[in-house]
Amino acid sequence: MHMTVPWPKFEKLVDLTAEESEAVHSYAAESPRLHHLMQGRDAMGCPAFESELAEDSRLLPLITSATRKWRLLEDAVLYAGIGNGYAAMGSLWHSEPNRLVDLTYRYGGFFSTSVDQQAALRFLEAGDKRHSVFLTIRARPGLLALPMWALGPNGRFEGEVIVSPAVDFRVAGALRKEAEGGTPFLDLELEMP
Repeated sequence: MHMTVPWPKFEKLVDLTAEESEAVHSYAAESPRLHHLMQGRDAMGCPAFESELAEDSRLLPLITSATRKWRLLEDAVLYAGIGNGYAAMGSLWHSEPNRLVDLTYRYGGFFSTSVDQQAALRFLEAGDKRHSVFLTIRARPGLLALPMWALGPNGRFEGEVIVSPAVDFRVAGALRKEAEGGTPFLDLELEMP
């Protein structure tokens, strides 16, 4: 797949350590499991997953650190399709969309976005498909985020950008929509203050 969407410019603030680089490459292969862990889920007492959880827990701070070593240099639009909206919105998913406007949105951990809207829309079909969320993020210069394409050709697939944790966004718009495949979703437009 060849991207025709222009990629925003980022500045590398400092090189990734070897451990951070390894952790980010692990994220590329194991992102669903890492997102579950980051959201506070565990293996529900399953002994078979205990060693994987210990390893995954070690990766989270390294990935977080890596997201803080690049800075966005220009205005950009990023997209995130989240098939399990509870991860993105919690119980607010059930709110009337107009009540969300002007609230501050802050995702507690790092999160995956794309510069390619169509690539992000495909992720709406993942997860439970009942509580999907689509984020359109109007990012400003200074946003700390890791452009995955900077790590080599494997990061070029969807134009992925991993946004650093705990960034505040203002909800500028919110609507309920339905994806082409019939999946209902909450469409949020976020902007940096």
